[in-house]
Amino acid sequence: MNIRLQSILGFVIWLIWLFLNWPIDPFQLTYVSALILAAPLWLLPIAWQLTSVSQKLIHACLPAATLLSTAFLLEQGWVAAMLSVPWLVLTMVAAFQKWRFRKRRIFRKPADLCHLVAYLYLPVGAIWAVADRLGFQPMGFSPAIVLLTVAHFHYAGFMLPLLSGWAVGNLQGSWLRLSAYGVALGVPLTAIGITAAQFDMPAVFELIPATIMALSGMLTAWAHWILFRTYPQAKGRYYWLFAGTALFGGMLLALLYGWRSVFPISFLSIPWMHAIHGSLNAAGFALPALLGWHLHLNHSPSRRKKRVVARRMELS
Repeated sequence: MNIRLQSILGFVIWLIWLFLNWPIDPFQLTYVSALILAAPLWLLPIAWQLTSVSQKLIHACLPAATLLSTAFLLEQGWVAAMLSVPWLVLTMVAAFQKWRFRKRRIFRKPADLCHLVAYLYLPVGAIWAVADRLGFQPMGFSPAIVLLTVAHFHYAGFMLPLLSGWAVGNLQGSWLRLSAYGVALGVPLTAIGITAAQFDMPAVFELIPATIMALSGMLTAWAHWILFRTYPQAKGRYYWLFAGTALFGGMLLALLYGWRSVFPISFLSIPWMHAIHGSLNAAGFALPALLGWHLHLNHSPSRRKKRVVARRMELS
């Protein structure tokens, strides 16, 4: 199946899922499920068009994602959990392939580290998706935290490092290295911070990881603004501008939420965060940034420039 057609079909399946769950309130957990399913159904196929993922994996993405979306239509239990297992297997195979070919290169360039950790974090999100569909709550986490962890590792865990790596690969600057390392390390640190909060540990154990993650994300947003200025002829430059602005806004909210123990803001609740912060990360950052790279790579004025861009994105 043509990869572009696969993305379109995935988007149609996602719309059908939305229709079956309509109306969807952005402040309810069903909205989080919708954001999660957007990633495997049609955002990841767009991303995988631009990476060296094997064609077999790309073609297996839609069936596995469709089963996952079916799992999110059913009540929690063994049937729903088993339907989400194919997505877990697919992400683990993709992670193994990336680890096999990139494990010796992660210390050469920050972009290599970002690309590798993106694929290593993705199965973590899939594991938590199986746990959510099973109704299992590890370490006593609430159902909301379990579901939000799924979203965290699909977007902050996969999309953000991947797109950060592409930006780093096409720009120069020591601060970009800092943003790449911060994004790569910020994802697990944020998970550790949430776990610390679950066990009522001092607020600093959540505050520091949230700060590292938010500031690294803001630097990545800055990188996308620089991409907008660096490539004046790029077809997708305005997508990068929009993506950077949305990411900066989303990370600013994350920073404020992380510091809520010091500077409490009444409206920054978990429902507000997944409604606004989640929307900015998914629809505001991931989708426009992916479209920007897709247009830039496929509408380069010459084959030579296209090869240069692809090499910097670690596609060749």
